[in-house]
Amino acid sequence: MAETINKIRIAFIDGQQIYREGLKGLFASDGLLEVVYEAETTEEIIAHYSNNFSEEVDILLMELGETPLESIRCIEQLSNEHPKVKVAVLTDNIDKSYVLLAVQAGASGYMLKEMDLHLIIEAIRHISAGTSYIHPKVTHHLINAYLMLNERKHKGVFKQEEIRMPLHLLTKRECEVLQLLADGRGNIEISHLLFISDKTVKNHVSSILSKMNVVHRTAAAVIAIKNGWVKI
Repeated sequence: MAETINKIRIAFIDGQQIYREGLKGLFASDGLLEVVYEAETTEEIIAHYSNNFSEEVDILLMELGETPLESIRCIEQLSNEHPKVKVAVLTDNIDKSYVLLAVQAGASGYMLKEMDLHLIIEAIRHISAGTSYIHPKVTHHLINAYLMLNERKHKGVFKQEEIRMPLHLLTKRECEVLQLLADGRGNIEISHLLFISDKTVKNHVSSILSKMNVVHRTAAAVIAIKNGWVKI
């Protein structure tokens, strides 16, 4: 009697349909990988599987996309609610802040789209077996973070140092809005939390982007995280 081979069941999120279809076809050529679902957003995946996510998926591959902080929050949520499912990032984004936050949120892997197919498949197998895979291009980010943590440990510091609000650049209210941007809050949420109008929030966000010389809120949040201006 032939031995039954348990395939690795993969769901993946990517906003580019062409890339999804291409990867799906390449995975199909491998006898141990099975794409069970693919979608543009995390919401689609969750809505599709409802409460059966852990029973039907082994690994979720996730592109960080245009809203990386939102994707990272999804990684944390999925890791907490469905610990049996391994979540791995598959992206072009090599920004240090996103790498660290993704791993901290519970990602078991951080792969880059530039990888050869056989390396992606090998990484998926490692992750499925319970180990981790971090692309060599971003490994140094984790090593440096560990060295900094170790140094702080010897100094008796076990948590993020005191927040340095950028009052040299922003007003106190703008600093509060910046913190909420880094938390991934939308304008309506911010208006409710700070008891101000949606229009006022938009004005604050516009002022923050102008003063920080960035074009979108994600970039502002990343800079704030890098400089220790917000709590993470």
